[in-house]
Amino acid sequence: MKKILIIEDDEATLELLGIICENSEVEIVLKSNVIGLAEIERMKPDLIFLDHWIGSSLGGDLCLEIKQNEATKDVPVIIISALTDIGQISMDNCADGCIMKPFDIEEISDVVEAYIGREP
Repeated sequence: MKKILIIEDDEATLELLGIICENSEVEIVLKSNVIGLAEIERMKPDLIFLDHWIGSSLGGDLCLEIKQNEATKDVPVIIISALTDIGQISMDNCADGCIMKPFDIEEISDVVEAYIGREP
């Protein structure tokens, strides 16, 4: 089974993202704070949804670490934020894409389908 890692510090948004992704029949791992690169390596996610502002940390910084690490560089990372310059932030941090908050449920589902596909 494929795995999606969602890192989001707003509990309501984290729960909503989890519910949307559950409909895709994948394993969902929810984290409400930034986790280390070693944990991400062990987890081996197939897709990461990453909030840009996570407490006092920046998701963009974690994204750049993920993309510069040999073991995780090919994992698709989608940065989520309400910032109007999220597109530029995503490009600057080597993200595979971005989604602007507030997001539409179909936007999330489309990304999951594009990167994960449908489980048989």
